[in-house]
Amino acid sequence: MEIFIIMLVVLFALGAMDLLVGVANDAVNFTNSAVGSKAAKTKYIMAIAGVGIIIGALSAGGMMEIARKGIFHPDGFTLLQLMYIFLAVMLTDIILLDLYNTLGLPTSTTVSLVFELLGSALVLALLKEGSYDKAIQLINTASAFRIISGIVLSVVIAFTVGVIVQYIIRFIFTFDYEKKMKIYGGVFSGVALTGITFFIFIKGLKGAGFITSDIKAWVGDHNQMLILGSFLFWTALFQFFIIKNFAVLKAIVLVGTGALAMAFASNDLVNFIGVPIAGYNTFQIFSQSKDASLSGAALAGNIPPDNFLLLIAAIVMILTLYFSKKARTVTKTEVSLGSQEEAVELFSNANPIARSFIQMVVGVMDYIGRFIPEGVKTFVNTRFDVDAANKGYGSRRFEDAEAFDLLRASVNIMTASILIMVGTSMKLPLSTTFVTFMVAMGTSLSDRAWGKDNAVARVSGVLAVIGGWFLTAVIASLTAGFVVTLLFFGGVYSLLGIIPFAIYLLFVFKKVHVKREEEYAERLKELIQYKEHPEKAFEMIWGNVHSILQNVNDEMMDIIKYYETGKAGKLNHIHHRMNKILNAHNPAIQHIIELANKHFGEKDLIYIPYMTKSYTDVKYVIENIRKITHTAYEKIMTYHTGLSRKEAEDIEEIAKISREIIKQLSVSLPETLKNADKIKNLIKKAHSVREEISQSQIKRIKQKKSKVNASISYLIILDEFGDLIENLDNLLDNIKKMKNLINQLI
Repeated sequence: MEIFIIMLVVLFALGAMDLLVGVANDAVNFTNSAVGSKAAKTKYIMAIAGVGIIIGALSAGGMMEIARKGIFHPDGFTLLQLMYIFLAVMLTDIILLDLYNTLGLPTSTTVSLVFELLGSALVLALLKEGSYDKAIQLINTASAFRIISGIVLSVVIAFTVGVIVQYIIRFIFTFDYEKKMKIYGGVFSGVALTGITFFIFIKGLKGAGFITSDIKAWVGDHNQMLILGSFLFWTALFQFFIIKNFAVLKAIVLVGTGALAMAFASNDLVNFIGVPIAGYNTFQIFSQSKDASLSGAALAGNIPPDNFLLLIAAIVMILTLYFSKKARTVTKTEVSLGSQEEAVELFSNANPIARSFIQMVVGVMDYIGRFIPEGVKTFVNTRFDVDAANKGYGSRRFEDAEAFDLLRASVNIMTASILIMVGTSMKLPLSTTFVTFMVAMGTSLSDRAWGKDNAVARVSGVLAVIGGWFLTAVIASLTAGFVVTLLFFGGVYSLLGIIPFAIYLLFVFKKVHVKREEEYAERLKELIQYKEHPEKAFEMIWGNVHSILQNVNDEMMDIIKYYETGKAGKLNHIHHRMNKILNAHNPAIQHIIELANKHFGEKDLIYIPYMTKSYTDVKYVIENIRKITHTAYEKIMTYHTGLSRKEAEDIEEIAKISREIIKQLSVSLPETLKNADKIKNLIKKAHSVREEISQSQIKRIKQKKSKVNASISYLIILDEFGDLIENLDNLLDNIKKMKNLINQLI
């Protein structure tokens, strides 16, 4: 009895935690359109979503059966074994979803639940039966295949429909949609509200106990009449609102947000509390029989839901929406991937698949474009011209501008609602998460939010999210299977090791999340500075230069030390760090151009080449250090002889002078300019010393004091030091030429 009580307490504690991490992920499904378009203040958006969650949670009763008997046959397991399955599922779900939240990736909580149940039940059945043929008979494999097909269907259908619908709507309304709304707005609102209304009844309230079966049957028999009547009613009402200058698009977005929240709570609540409730039902059966070896057949029957528990779960979900920072991180991912405005790209490191995909699409579009008359192309382009709008993004402050407009937000919600409604009525296994995300990506593509400058990064982000969905199934199954194995052999005592480890992982994820948020905040700050504060942006640009030079200088002495002592592993680590520095530096020139485009007059443009050249010089300096590191690493890995004492002394001397030059360049700009003559003298000395060392090395080779093969890398490194010094000299010259602009802006 005590063991069951302990497991039940742990289950409910885990259920509460799962609500926190799960809602943080699924919040993106129903808040991203309202948040991204700034349809209202965040607190009002959350309040509307909260109302939808409460109504939906009280309608979730019918879905609770999934955890008890939807994936496996409970009569094939004992009560104790069922508790092991439920514990394994909850432990896995918390870790998996919190990992996705930390990375800011939306995933399907339905997929995670189903495959955790599948993985843990299958592994336990194998341990119990000792035969795969017998074990598989205890599993409802149809559900797993249904979910997998749902992933593919959701991704393809939602993205395609999102692209087509948004293209048509934007072509009709353009970005200057306020004028067109007076003509076509009533019809658009009628379609949107009709879709959302039926979405509420068919998807959101299908399990509601307060809607009788007679009402549901009547609605099913009169669908066409209700759809037509609803369309005419909403069209007339919203056309009246448009005439009275009411913000009808905001109303559509906010009503749709409540509808999606309702459907989420109604259908996906089972993913978080269905398992603890199933555990509670198991405990009730055990309390009556006092026999842990009893079959779980009783769980296969109909067990009415506890509305009080559902209401408590809804309250926890609402509080999570308000206070979870990770919920905002997941929302930020989808909003940034679809942002019409220039935004901080969260997936700047593009993968090869994304690059190949974009190249293929651009090639196909260029080919098709040859057969389209120029007049037609010009006309179509005017329909998608962002700057033509009365409130174009180009004239607005970045901090205040929405990621996309209310028209696209309305299309997102309308399309997702109708697709989910149609899919549900046709019994297609469409996932709410997959549909809402892919519709949003499709509409952003039609709106040309994915331009040539950011398309690769955004496609990389979409591929990362989609890949994560498929990984969810694999990771969930394997992890839950591993945990249930520990519980099977270790019993409840294995929890003493599993739970502390899970808590440790959550702590690690929190640290990673805090670091990612800090990096995002810094990148956002930079973007705002470039757009709004040229003098601060200029200071930031050169501050970054100095920071990079200081980092490079710190690495220099270690490179020489490890080169002399033959520590290849240390050199390899430095090489990787230099790659990271170089990747961080690459967007810098783009920022300079953005700064110039936003704030510089024509008379200032003559200074831009000096700014870009300076940044290019810094890039070359980084590459010089990287090549020196790589050459030293390869020399050691090919087991060439080490450096002689004189060779070591010579290489240390040129490195010392180079470090001093970098040090003088990495101080504040006024100090750098003040010490320009001193730096020039150091550069001349460095060139002279490098030449002397090269000549000395050639002499050592002739005198048989150094071997030819071993000297090749030595001479290459000396040449790289020569290029390094030359690039530092160019950097100083370009900084001096910038003096006039510095005086104007700082």
